[in-house]
Order: sequence, then structure tokens, then C-alpha cells
Amino acid sequence: GLADVYLDGVLQGRIDNYSATQKNQDVLYAITGLADGAHTLRVFVPGAKSAASGGMWVWVDAFDVVRWRWVTSPEKRLPDISEVLAEASKVALATTS
Repeated sequence: GLADVYLDGVLQGRIDNYSATQKNQDVLYAITGLADGAHTLRVFVPGAKSAASGGMWVWVDAFDVVRWRWVTSPEKRLPDISEVLAEASKVALATTS
């Protein structure tokens, strides 16, 4: 299926998830150079597909957040894994009816 990717409320593009063969953890969207601070990533599934696809579903089987800079101040500490998982659970896949 197709998926619209939004970053901080701005459409970044439409991703076609179709593949003739199964692929796991294939990178379909990546971004670098974001400013420090909180960001919101939203994946919207519009219920559409490419002509070659047999279905309109979208699976997210991996999600990586990488921070390249060491953080030294307490107010900019790296989150522990429970905080990362709590935020990741807020990412929702929305579908149209």
C-alpha cells in the first residue's frame, strides 16, 4: 500500500511499499539534519495502492532514532529505553474508511 509521511505536520512524501519480493527492515524513508528538540513523525495510510500491488496495507517493521551528538548537560540527557518506547507507542497508523 501507499503511505504518506509527515514530519512536524509537513508532508514529506508518499511512499510506495510495494515490492515483488518480501523485504524486512528495508529503508523506505530517512531524514537527517533535524534541529535539536522534539519532532513528530506521522505515517498516514490513505487506503490506496500502486497498480502492481495486491493490497493496501502498510507494515512498519523497524523504526530507528539515532542521535549523533554526545549530550553533556542534564537538561539535554538522552532518554532511557522506557521513554523511547513510550513515545514510539504514540506513533499511530491512521486509515481511511
